[in-house]
Amino acid sequence: MHKPTSRHILEFTAILMFLVAWSVLMYVVDPHSIVESIGIGNGYLVAFFVTLFAGLSALTSPAFFTTIGTLVFGGLNIYLLGLVVGLAIFIGDTAFFFLGQSGRKAFLNESSDGKFHRLSRWIQNKPKWLVRIFMFLYLGFSPLPNDILMITMSATGFTYRDIFWTLMAGNFVFGFVVTGVFGAFL
Repeated sequence: MHKPTSRHILEFTAILMFLVAWSVLMYVVDPHSIVESIGIGNGYLVAFFVTLFAGLSALTSPAFFTTIGTLVFGGLNIYLLGLVVGLAIFIGDTAFFFLGQSGRKAFLNESSDGKFHRLSRWIQNKPKWLVRIFMFLYLGFSPLPNDILMITMSATGFTYRDIFWTLMAGNFVFGFVVTGVFGAFL
């Protein structure tokens, strides 16, 4: 690891502030008022932005599930909505990946916590195909927050190239699973 620079710390802080600001906004603003102000005709746009900013984050998952459920029950096509949700989660997870990467550069060095270095070595010693299968199953079928996984993957040294296809496939599968589950109740 290398010594953090002020540029790395500034980059990490800017990304973190952006994500926190959007998370707080989505926690404070009622999803139904967003749908009302934009209109049901623009439901896919609403789904994209709500998923992008309130998607599978630890703080805002309820807003995401409520909004997607409302849009499915409002009559949007579940297949098109699944594509929109998958794309938006993919973009949001990408932001968290780069947050973890900039955090690694800004705050981790040789003297950092030994537990993190043990976790990093443990993950890096696993075959990449096994890590990718775990990621796909977690991203595609788990309602748990993706931000923690993305930050961990980048902080442990995985490159975006290492996880790109798994990230994309898992998020699109999750988009279809979520809209399909809500659609099953129609």
